[in-house]
Amino acid sequence: LLNESSHIAQRRKDAQEMLDALHKANQIICEVRETHLW
Repeated sequence: LLNESSHIAQRRKDAQEMLDALHKANQIICEVRETHLW
């Protein structure tokens, strides 16, 4: 039970890190698009 719990916690942590990375990438893409418009 503890192993399953820690496994789920690790997956949640990985998912959160991926979400943060995607959010940062999205911000960069938006900045690049704004730069190309001008």
